[in-house]
Amino acid sequence: MKKLKPCPFCGGSAKFENSFHVEPVIDENGAYIDGDLIYWERTYCPKCNVGFFSDDDDEPEGITIQQWNTRTRKPKAYRK
Repeated sequence: MKKLKPCPFCGGSAKFENSFHVEPVIDENGAYIDGDLIYWERTYCPKCNVGFFSDDDDEPEGITIQQWNTRTRKPKAYRK
């Protein structure tokens, strides 16, 4: 796994979570006919609860890490 950069908003430590599970496909008679593989992942800051989530099958595994690490720091407030 790639190293996660700190949160650009609060400086907190980021976390990465993912899960694979099989969701059964049941026909109209209640018989198991297949299983769908479900994958999701998220990269987030538990301190300020911002982050990225993906459950898109077309996205590569680890996309939320890439999105997290390429964010920029929140701009400073405009002052006159």
